[in-house]
Amino acid sequence: MDMDHQALLGLINRVIAASEESNLAGLKSSLLDLHDEMIAHFEREEQLMAECMYAAADQHQEEHQQLSDEVQDQIKDLDAGKANISYIARFMRNWLIQHIVTKDAQFGNAVVAQDGTTDRRQTRADDIDIFGERRLGNLDSIHWSPTLALGVEAIDANHHAMIDLLNAILLARKTADKAVLASLLQQFGNQTVLDFQIEEAFMLKLSVEDARIHREEHQKLLEEFANQVDDWRENRISAELLSRFMYRWLIRHIDALDIPLGRAIIQQNQRSIAGSNSPKPAT
Repeated sequence: MDMDHQALLGLINRVIAASEESNLAGLKSSLLDLHDEMIAHFEREEQLMAECMYAAADQHQEEHQQLSDEVQDQIKDLDAGKANISYIARFMRNWLIQHIVTKDAQFGNAVVAQDGTTDRRQTRADDIDIFGERRLGNLDSIHWSPTLALGVEAIDANHHAMIDLLNAILLARKTADKAVLASLLQQFGNQTVLDFQIEEAFMLKLSVEDARIHREEHQKLLEEFANQVDDWRENRISAELLSRFMYRWLIRHIDALDIPLGRAIIQQNQRSIAGSNSPKPAT
């Protein structure tokens, strides 16, 4: 499965590169290769599900069919001159990542739990996602807890507000009222901009290490969020897919970048306090 996923990711990168260059011939060729590799991968995966008597096989296979159909539809739209090139690249990248971290991760856990199988993933204790990737399966609400806190009041208050809004969006995605969801998305976007501004102000003031990478990630997230919302408004993606994108990037961003930022801010503040309290040299 891991080797198949590596091959699929390589093909997704080809799709993205062709879309960025507006290379229609290259884009179609990449999509055709991606579809062929997908079908082969899905067949191997489904055979393994049958051998393992995987309980959730029907749901997993249903998503395989949906993804295969979507690629075929994109190829048809491309031939007919109706394709949104930038959307194709975004969709392909997002569905692959989401499928791997939800359906495939659950299946992988079921496989390695069986007698005679081995989990070959090399992980360290500090690699474990404190939020739990299993949440992505059902998009469970996120409950604020000390494990989410950075210890920096201004940032924690914003994260708390963003999580409350995301939980409201998760509920609203199940309704047919697009106006309510659109309002919540706008609020979430505004809150995210405010959060990023506060974090970047801390970075500038304290010269936090890796600040450039963190700021670049902020810009990418804002751009991708805007693209995803536009795709949802134009009915190119569902509220479910949009919610999964938001859920994943929020919890991963807090875990991977914001919590280390909080530690750096606290450490620098402690050093400043220690320096101010040190004895002054005699004159």
